[in-house]
Amino acid sequence: MLIITPDLLTYIEGIDIQHMNLIDCLNVFEAIEMIPDMEEKKSKIENAFDFLSSYISEHFGYEEQLMKKNNYPNYRGHKELHQRYIFEVDRLKTKYDKNGINSALTQSIDEMTSNWSRHIETSDKTLGLYILCKRQYAQYAYHK
Repeated sequence: MLIITPDLLTYIEGIDIQHMNLIDCLNVFEAIEMIPDMEEKKSKIENAFDFLSSYISEHFGYEEQLMKKNNYPNYRGHKELHQRYIFEVDRLKTKYDKNGINSALTQSIDEMTSNWSRHIETSDKTLGLYILCKRQYAQYAYHK
């Protein structure tokens, strides 16, 4: 289960709020293993995939808009990572549609969660620091 810690904060309010929603969704996937009723389990995982598919497009779009607005130097590389995550979610959803819930899917979801946690801790944190430094510099230059 992912918990919001300072390591997962970018200190950009909009990004952090969206990350909290994303982490809530990823935690739903993890909690599904504990649900004994197969129909309830199926319903929860389908809802989680539906939410995740639409949400990551919205979230990645928001981040990419911020990157463009702030002339982020690693925009292209960061966007490529986003494309990989979109592909990964589509692949997992297809895997689920084809085979249902099984240990291979659970392991893949665990790997996805770990990958996203690392992405937030590294790539998104770097983006946040870049934007904060840029804002700070703009304030300094304005008051000079």
